[in-house]
Amino acid sequence: MRLLIVKIGDIGDVVCALPMALFAKERGDTITWVVAKASRPVLEKVGFVDEIVEVEGFEKRCWVSVLQAWMKIAFRKFDLIVTPYRDQRYALFSILSRGKKMSGFSRGIYRPKAYMQFLSDREIKWPQLPEKRRTKIVLCVGESAKIKGRFLRAWPEKNYQRLAKLIGDGVIVVRNGERSLEEFIELLQEAKLVITHDCGALHLAKLAGAKCLGLFGPTDPKIVAHDEVIVGPLLSCQHCYDGKNYAKCDRALCMENITPEMVAKYVDSSCSRLVIV
Repeated sequence: MRLLIVKIGDIGDVVCALPMALFAKERGDTITWVVAKASRPVLEKVGFVDEIVEVEGFEKRCWVSVLQAWMKIAFRKFDLIVTPYRDQRYALFSILSRGKKMSGFSRGIYRPKAYMQFLSDREIKWPQLPEKRRTKIVLCVGESAKIKGRFLRAWPEKNYQRLAKLIGDGVIVVRNGERSLEEFIELLQEAKLVITHDCGALHLAKLAGAKCLGLFGPTDPKIVAHDEVIVGPLLSCQHCYDGKNYAKCDRALCMENITPEMVAKYVDSSCSRLVIV
């Protein structure tokens, strides 16, 4: 089967679609994937996507590059075209491509499972990257800019710094953009534990096979969390993010109420299975 996947944007969303693509590859499909330039290294790292159609400047709405990518798939024949977005505007990428088209996905369920349901009801299987010696505890600050309200789900950088001091030796604090995506994935392959909030690093940790402690507030961990532990005292407005919008909030008390001391006490010297708070 010739499969076209239109999953362009955020790194985390691209990672969540990998189990679907892996299933397709294992059954013998030829995969073409339309993806943003920033997320392309993820597909190159797993190595089983046959053709990568890059959209450069998508985040900045560079329509010339979007048009160039669109022309690479226009009028081509695919057996199945999957566009796992609820926003139907993304389906315009394949409007002139021939083949059965499927788009949208179910709300309120684990995101990789929602993507997998386009092809199968089988259990989730993640791509396996080469194993490395795991010696580091990595704290990922992630994005904190006020982009689409994402600052509301970020844990303050001062808390990451405080947590690093509480844990002690072997801790690396990584800020967003300090390393290339390829270098960052390689670092996560060396991590025995990753601590971060709901951002791309959370999903990349899963891809890298690292244990992960996720910190959640506005977003619902049941939808995007993998097998990591969730820490956070509940508030009446918890999990306000509906997949598109956040509650009108100037400061995320749900994240601020997660203290470094609270997180540190669940990090033991062996980084074994952690406990849900």
